[in-house]
Amino acid sequence: MDNGQQSVVSDQPNAECKMRIYFRFTFLFLLSIFCLALPVAAQKDRTIGEVQGEKNASPFAGDSVRLTGIVTARLKGGFFLQTPDDKTDGNSSTSEGIYVFTKSEPPGEAAIGNLISVTGTIEEFRPKTEPLSLPITELSMFKDRDTIKVISKANALPKSVVLTVNDFNKGLLDALEKYEGMRVQADELTVVAPTGGRVDDKTAASQSNGVFYAVLKGILRPFREPGIEIYDYVLLNDKDRSGKSCGTEKISRANQC
Repeated sequence: MDNGQQSVVSDQPNAECKMRIYFRFTFLFLLSIFCLALPVAAQKDRTIGEVQGEKNASPFAGDSVRLTGIVTARLKGGFFLQTPDDKTDGNSSTSEGIYVFTKSEPPGEAAIGNLISVTGTIEEFRPKTEPLSLPITELSMFKDRDTIKVISKANALPKSVVLTVNDFNKGLLDALEKYEGMRVQADELTVVAPTGGRVDDKTAASQSNGVFYAVLKGILRPFREPGIEIYDYVLLNDKDRSGKSCGTEKISRANQC
């Protein structure tokens, strides 16, 4: 080098570069924590009674919540959850049960008798083929978005509600809304229609699906009466409805107006 001076080249970053790298790393780290925490923070603890409410539709439809309850039954695409008997809200107009929709086979944590906490989104479900049917309040849970935690195992299931004639006296279409998703019991039924199923016309073979229609003892067997189907009546405009009435007694018997 000139004038006998030596120059040393260092491969270490200077202080300014170190600070830039440090701040950039810290910012990205905190940002990732914030993003991961957002879904968890948005999920609010609710009771099943709160979510069900006193009407057909939940007051929290569309909200992300965390529910706690005992698994009472499993299906191929979900399971039923119900509040323990000693934790209910004491309001006879709100259901203490709810269906948790998982789309596929429910996770192992959702074993019958397990007390669990589960997160998801409250939705009102109607089958596409029955757009006028009453909605079913459910918790939509997805594995890649929501969590499920076992609190305890082998718990006694909540007691079944025994259905009585008084549950149907008001003649309302949604008379049993207050029991949606809950365990119920009918001490005695009168079968009023055969089981459903399918018939193969080519082979003349039939297969039952095990579903049949019945009424509680003490309730008149429903017969088709003159009038308009309740769903047809709902679709009428105000002008066409004039002069037509919708009697609650007939609705309760055979969904007629």
